[in-house]
Amino acid sequence: MTSCKKEGKNQNAVLSNSIQFCSIDHLPLAAQLSRRNLMKFIKAVLLAIAVSFVSSAAAQVAPTLPSSFQPSVQFARGEGDGYAYEYWNRTKAQIIAILRNPELAKKAMRVTCDVLVRQMAETHPGYPFEGCEGTAKALESDDFVLVTCQNKMFEKDNRLAVTNSKATKFGSWPRKCYEHEKVLVHKSGPNKPLLSAFCLNPVIPGVLAVPVAPPQAATKPPAPTVAPSLIPQPLPPLLVNACQPGEYTIVFDAWDWNRVALVNDLASEVAQLVEVADARESKNATNPKGYTTDSVSAQLGGRLRREVRERAPVDDLLFIQLRDPDSFEIVEKVGTVRLVKGVASMTFNDEQRNYVIEALWPERYLSPTVSGGSRRLVHKPEWWNRGKCLHMHGILKLD
Repeated sequence: MTSCKKEGKNQNAVLSNSIQFCSIDHLPLAAQLSRRNLMKFIKAVLLAIAVSFVSSAAAQVAPTLPSSFQPSVQFARGEGDGYAYEYWNRTKAQIIAILRNPELAKKAMRVTCDVLVRQMAETHPGYPFEGCEGTAKALESDDFVLVTCQNKMFEKDNRLAVTNSKATKFGSWPRKCYEHEKVLVHKSGPNKPLLSAFCLNPVIPGVLAVPVAPPQAATKPPAPTVAPSLIPQPLPPLLVNACQPGEYTIVFDAWDWNRVALVNDLASEVAQLVEVADARESKNATNPKGYTTDSVSAQLGGRLRREVRERAPVDDLLFIQLRDPDSFEIVEKVGTVRLVKGVASMTFNDEQRNYVIEALWPERYLSPTVSGGSRRLVHKPEWWNRGKCLHMHGILKLD
């Protein structure tokens, strides 16, 4: 039996987890030969204990993962963040583009598209929210619309999903509408918002205490239970006003050549400006000086809206991208916007308005003219001094 020495240089005791390891100078030679191995073992034990302690502590403070989203957990007011980095109203087309483009979603939101869609599906069973592409396709339906947010939507039943700044913990809070805020609804429930277009946060029905399982099969939402007058209806063609109040907006208008030709000398003026546009040198869409204000859209847009008035009944897709105003190189592909009965709109934030905004129109249009292989219209940053709501016009000939 051995004992520890308590004085002098021989006191080499190491204490760890109530185990005392003592000096073994007085042990037999065979035991001394294993001293080095013993010390290695001791160091390994102490290292394992330290790692275990650190891991345990880290596990205790690890943030909640996105998979443990709980609508019943409420953030204190001011402690949660929006899913979007910037607060401004997105159009439905912009929301769809975010769902379809991971890079665009990464720039726009703290959360991934998968997290956003999963939360929408869990809190709104019965709607066709299945994956990013499936949800984007579902939102293309005219049954999903953006309406002005009303405080009554949140006073009784609904809350807004929120996250921390790193999107590692999710909860909710009751709230009121922001000024001019738009929310996504289904026409069958115009007072039941699904998503805020302003901050991209899902809306959670207040009756949910815990997440519910996604539906096994998408079913059609129940028939409207509200007065038909409360269901958003498309505006008559003569009264179309797609400008977003308080927002910098570009409205895209499509016109039928057959109706343009009925208005006095309008058709001849269009033909003259198309000829001028064809003569301009854009150097295969690389020269910003090739795009000027003497275009059909800029010169005759007012007459088209005042005298033709009724847009072409088309539902075409336009592709929107941003170009550097000096080099004219593409800096961002914003996404698509769909014309609905010949009209659509998109809002642009402060940063986007520093760039040239370009809209690519389908090949079947007569105007805009072809430049760089595509029919394109541009809007330069300095043109915003004309107003906050501006128009781009396209003309096609329908059979």
